[in-house]
Amino acid sequence: MTGVARAAAGPNIALIKYWGNRGDPALRLAANGSISLTLDTLWTEVQVSYEERLLADTMQINGQPADAPRLARARNFMNQVRRIAKDTRFASIETRTNFPMGAGVASSAAAFAALALAAIHAAGKSLEPPELSRLARLGSGSACRSIYGGYVEWIAGGAHESSQAEPLLPPEHWPLVDLIALIDEAHKPVGSTEGHALASTSPLQLARLADTPRRLDACRQASVNGTSAGSPTSSSSTATSCTRSCSPPPHPSSIGSRRPSR
Repeated sequence: MTGVARAAAGPNIALIKYWGNRGDPALRLAANGSISLTLDTLWTEVQVSYEERLLADTMQINGQPADAPRLARARNFMNQVRRIAKDTRFASIETRTNFPMGAGVASSAAAFAALALAAIHAAGKSLEPPELSRLARLGSGSACRSIYGGYVEWIAGGAHESSQAEPLLPPEHWPLVDLIALIDEAHKPVGSTEGHALASTSPLQLARLADTPRRLDACRQASVNGTSAGSPTSSSSTATSCTRSCSPPPHPSSIGSRRPSR
């Protein structure tokens, strides 16, 4: 018996960034809440096929076998899906994307949001959006936001059951464009997972976290009013915190101008 499903999701770009995790690293519980917009013309498409003959999950990315770290991360995530779906079968995972991976454009967010939806449906199950958001978060923290289009807020919460994204505003509310200039398609030298683990080593991280509620309020108000406020403060404070950590921050490359996703 084979269960097959395909899903697509877009990356999201944070207006108020999350940086650093709390508690068990496997749960990817954000140190602070965040607000983002989901992009519409960048996408990652994932097909999941459960097959009785498989002895382990397999994965291809743009027609090529996934490298060992990506495959291991996908297999860990699929273990969570199997636990929720009560399904013991392994899966063949085929991923396609139309933008560079690991270049600072939230490729893992799009990938795990799409994988969460495809894997659950291929197993013959369905989850409500908040449940799907929590599941996607286990693969990549920011993936919880890519479950939704438009403007999205990640409620940091205090445990797995309360850390999830929620839609904030529809994409048409504020016709904002995210403009990214392509300078390098190479994989960033420090991945986000490693960067989050280093966040607490910055002497500025505590001050940044203490100021986050104010910046979130300002960003919500700016989004409602369609005015540019809040985001530059978040970007600069995160960058400063990163540069004071024990490793250089991952710097985004870019890609073009993209509108929020519907």
